[in-house]
Amino acid sequence: MRIRISYVKGTDIRFTSALDMHAIWERSFRRAGIKILYTQGFRPKPRIQLGLPLPLGFISKNEIVDLWVEDSKILLNDFSEILSSCLPMGIEINSIKEIALSEKPLVSQIQSSTYQTHFYDKSISRQILNKEVEKILNATEILGLNATENDIIYGL
Repeated sequence: MRIRISYVKGTDIRFTSALDMHAIWERSFRRAGIKILYTQGFRPKPRIQLGLPLPLGFISKNEIVDLWVEDSKILLNDFSEILSSCLPMGIEINSIKEIALSEKPLVSQIQSSTYQTHFYDKSISRQILNKEVEKILNATEILGLNATENDIIYGL
């Protein structure tokens, strides 16, 4: 059985990397007593597919992970309750659904991401901010930040 879990990655766990998230899901399933299927071959790995990796330090209202599980008899409502009690603080399940085993890999199904940025420095005017955003959107290449002046360095 292949399941897709939509979850919240909150502030308590925002500095957790994508590789560590993979380990968290594996550990949480083990604690919940739900068996994950493993790949075949010399070095079997748990069949877990995370969506696009979230940058370190970011939080999310809708991350996605696909998992292949052995136990097809368990009901998804029970599954959600059992798993929620085994997840660390900062992860909350939005939804769990069963999907077809033959469905394409999760990463190939994600078409876009939306990011929100909150500025805590209230001294920057909206007009200056809009001009900087316009420069970024029109740039063909962004090379980095000038650390001494906090200016964005644009390429040609």
